[in-house]
Amino acid sequence: MPLGRRNAAIAWPQWSPAPCCAAVPRSSARHAAHAAQRPVGLRGRSSAVRAPGRPNQLQVTNLTETTAAGAAVMADTDAFGGRGGTSAACLPTGVLRWAVETAAWSPDEREFSAALSLLPAGDAEAVKCFVQREDQKRALVSRLLQRAAVAHVCGVPGERVEIGRTRGKKPFTLNAKPQAAPNFNFNVSHEGRFTALASDPLCVVGIDIAAPRQLAGRKNMPFPEAVEALRSEFSHSEWATIQSFAPDAAGMEACFQRLWSLKEAYIKARGDGLGFSPLSRAEFAFERDVRGGSTVGGGAAVLWLDGELRRSWCFELGRLGGDHVVCVARGPPREIVDAFGAFTATFGRFGLSDEELGKHVRGCPGPPFTVLQVSALLEMLGGGPAEEAGH
Repeated sequence: MPLGRRNAAIAWPQWSPAPCCAAVPRSSARHAAHAAQRPVGLRGRSSAVRAPGRPNQLQVTNLTETTAAGAAVMADTDAFGGRGGTSAACLPTGVLRWAVETAAWSPDEREFSAALSLLPAGDAEAVKCFVQREDQKRALVSRLLQRAAVAHVCGVPGERVEIGRTRGKKPFTLNAKPQAAPNFNFNVSHEGRFTALASDPLCVVGIDIAAPRQLAGRKNMPFPEAVEALRSEFSHSEWATIQSFAPDAAGMEACFQRLWSLKEAYIKARGDGLGFSPLSRAEFAFERDVRGGSTVGGGAAVLWLDGELRRSWCFELGRLGGDHVVCVARGPPREIVDAFGAFTATFGRFGLSDEELGKHVRGCPGPPFTVLQVSALLEMLGGGPAEEAGH
């Protein structure tokens, strides 16, 4: 979600986090109760900090290292596969990691109209409401990804794909789901050059993709000055982490963007979107610094919600195209926010236990993204062979 949606003063893209989370003293009893579980922090790009009261835990790292769970973070390959990730060739039914380099698709008017014709009238009108062609392309590809994913997993023709939305605007399918994917759901994100989709057969899923700052066209405002507008969206610990990179503005910005992307992927998975406020309610730390396996399925980061450690959520981090960072959040369906109830009604196994969740997530730890051509999506939706579509 572009930052401008939450604060008009800043409209930078969001990044996913690398290990850079600093622990600071807590004043409240609630935070004190969890202090012993919080990770050792990092100061700057490659230095160590001892957490108060934990003299034997010293962690040295930098922004290019990968997490202990094996998910690719900043310097690994252009996907989640990395060390310990699941091969795209052996994914369970309903697990998708798809991306399209939207900026590389240059359709003429005929090709664009042909792709648009594969959408329901309401979706097509929503795409045309955007003024800039690049925004129209992102909106169109986002909808094509959603419909192609449903057609692929649920085994229905493109014209029979049915997609609804929660009150928080989270898309979901109304089509019957295969037995192997009783909770099949998906989420999409578009930023910079890429549009991406993540889906899961059991967990509720959210995705956030973040482009380099220069692609957002926001170069004029110095980061240390601009970030003050969003200070209230971070916990004291997260804010101290960002400030620990000073005076390195680039390091501060990278840390900020990664933390922001974790928050966005999480609330997009839940489904409440802008209704989740402030973002400081969701506080993140990094799995490589948390000893003893703090989440049911491992992952790149751990979550505290309103001061309570939520072990049932798993977060994956990776890259697309070398400079776009992706965060995927997966968690228990019982934590979905669905005012209308239509989304949760589509889940065949809503009461997923943490044990089942952990087994599933460990069996599929961060598969790599597959970068698709738009023509492949059109073929899946019955839009004609690849040679007739724009690339």
